[in-house]
Amino acid sequence: MMASNGSLEHIWTAGFNYLHIWTSTVWPLLILMLFSKVKFLKKLAILSIPAAIFSIIEPVMFGLPLALNPFLIIPFIISTCIGSFVTYGLCMLGVFSKFYATLPWATPPFILGPLASGDMMTIVVVFLNVIIGLIIFYPFFKAFEKNELEKEKNHELSMK
Repeated sequence: MMASNGSLEHIWTAGFNYLHIWTSTVWPLLILMLFSKVKFLKKLAILSIPAAIFSIIEPVMFGLPLALNPFLIIPFIISTCIGSFVTYGLCMLGVFSKFYATLPWATPPFILGPLASGDMMTIVVVFLNVIIGLIIFYPFFKAFEKNELEKEKNHELSMK
């Protein structure tokens, strides 16, 4: 539905969610997991990447588990809020166009943005959200990784 001045009425749409939510939370976490020294994190990341590209985040959410993990739930919430705030603000400032089309939920965000808004700037917004997520997750992930490495070491010692 169009507003009386001919512009789109709403900014926050279903597709708009996929532009920033998973790209500021799960994608940065996957990048950090790929370069982790913890064996199971690296394996989980490799197995989760194909699904995560298509906004299927359950392998990460339940594979870690993320929701019950005190190291990772805090940055998950913070990065979602900041990514949402930045993306909404950029749209309000006119950096990229509002979404006018609804695409399937599994459309990769870097394709969804240009197709649903007609604006290539949404690709930059996706990468900006990944960077925001990396900055927020990094210190928390390193603490989590240190804890997991201690667990691995203790497990190996107990097996000998």
